Amino acid sequence: MTSSSSHEAEEDAVLVRSAKTGDDNAFEELYRRYSLKLCTFVTHMVAIHEDAQNLTQEAFLTAWQCLPTLQNDAKFKCWLYSIATHKTLDWIRRRRQVEWTSLEDTIETLELCDSLRGRRESAPDEQVITQEITRLALLRVTASYRSCLLLQVDAGFSQAEIAELLGISKKSVSVFVKRGFRQFQEAYQRIENDNKSDVEGRSM
Repeated sequence: MTSSSSHEAEEDAVLVRSAKTGDDNAFEELYRRYSLKLCTFVTHMVAIHEDAQNLTQEAFLTAWQCLPTLQNDAKFKCWLYSIATHKTLDWIRRRRQVEWTSLEDTIETLELCDSLRGRRESAPDEQVITQEITRLALLRVTASYRSCLLLQVDAGFSQAEIAELLGISKKSVSVFVKRGFRQFQEAYQRIENDNKSDVEGRSM
């Protein structure tokens, strides 16, 4: 743990201890500290910002209700992300279990392609296009791999911390991150190539 993350954990512990005594302001400070970052992480998991906001709110509500059960106050961030990650993975699984999943996947793919095309036409900025391709590629990564990849890259957790918060082995985290990154690279390349082909076709 770096000195900055250690200092952050110490500050969290002070706030958590105050919140456990009923200090609403202390928990509000924890919310201000992590809500935006957590929502960004969840958005990258589910792609739809409104759904991510709802899941983020659910995670904080659960954290508030279960705060007395947190044994190590300095690990609030890890615990909070654990709650959010499990809620998000459950949400993704529920979506995948609905009837006519293959049809929904087809519709979703078409909608994502339309989204990319709209971005390209309304905002030709290459950075915007890159961000959109990244978003679409992440959706092609297996959810369990995606969570480990984003927890490491987006949230900055070590693989040991990810193993702890997900309740899996460090070796599994390492494998999931590698597989997730490989899936992301392959998906990114496919989408980028499709995008280029579409641009060339429309210019002819």
